[in-house]
Amino acid sequence: MELSKTYTKKWAGFDSRYWLTIAVLILLAIASWAFRKKFMYSCPTRLIPMQGVYVNNGLVKQSFLINEPLIFSVPDVQHKRVVWFIDKKSVGTKDTLNHTFAQAGKYVVDLKIDDQCVYSVVVNILPYKHEAIDIRNTSTMALPDQVIEGNESFPAGSITYFTTPVIAQSYEWKIAEVPEYGVKTEQTVGYSIINPGVYTLQLKLNNDPTKTFTKTIKVMPPNVAGDMVPDMDVPKPVEFETTEKPGAAGDDSKPVASAGEAAKPKNILPDDEILSILKLIRDDKKTLADLNESVCDGGNTKVLANDEKVMTLTELGERLKSKKWTLGKRPKVNSVRTVRDSNNGNCIKVIYVTYK
Repeated sequence: MELSKTYTKKWAGFDSRYWLTIAVLILLAIASWAFRKKFMYSCPTRLIPMQGVYVNNGLVKQSFLINEPLIFSVPDVQHKRVVWFIDKKSVGTKDTLNHTFAQAGKYVVDLKIDDQCVYSVVVNILPYKHEAIDIRNTSTMALPDQVIEGNESFPAGSITYFTTPVIAQSYEWKIAEVPEYGVKTEQTVGYSIINPGVYTLQLKLNNDPTKTFTKTIKVMPPNVAGDMVPDMDVPKPVEFETTEKPGAAGDDSKPVASAGEAAKPKNILPDDEILSILKLIRDDKKTLADLNESVCDGGNTKVLANDEKVMTLTELGERLKSKKWTLGKRPKVNSVRTVRDSNNGNCIKVIYVTYK
């Protein structure tokens, strides 16, 4: 008892060992908080606001023109320090970034906030610049010699854009040789044509047959048309998982079909059923295997999403199940249109899909 009184001191009714333990726990709590703030901070989901100056050009989302002044802004998040990067190179430290791109292509704009959160956006710079001509209220204004602007040749399977400097009441774009691509009604449109060849792009303004213009475009085999269109990353072929194997042993086993027979799908679904299945895939009620008999190239079937991004069917399935692209919610599929191969059992070779 005497030893306890000699080697321990009390304060507020507790000995020094108690207060030492409390101090250690407080230090551990502070260290844990600092660690979480530094390494485990959860960044809020935000998009980088950006704006161009040609507000009437009707460009697809995230696409702008060469030398068009662009303004990028910090999202609505608390911050003390920001650093802007374009293709990994530091270009600014202010809340707004003013920039122009002198060459066509795709650029990655990154924003680092307080050395913790990084936000990114891909900007597509189109290979032309035009002066706008407004014919919405007159039919007598002279039109430019080049009404349709865009690449004259590009690789098959890539996406390229066409636009017009004319501001009209309405636009009707179509490819004469491929009516299944349908009619597009924006001032700037994107196309992805699968088969190489020569095509005629048509544009009708103000629903006036006398204001119909054409442009001959040449679709080259992949990677032949040079660097006019950025190359798209195409993953290795992917096959959907199935539960049956051709020619498997059993009472109902059948011989494996020949190559010609195997190339023809057994059950070709119409576009409305494709739309329904994609919605169910989004909700985890179906899988891509349910489209196996309708598409030509399995998981590698080409998809043009929202008229701006080329991807594969496998990538579309992954995106429909992801929440990172739509502020914490899975994207909602709005429409589907397909291009079919009449020489291959009418299977689907391109899927046009819109979602948000």
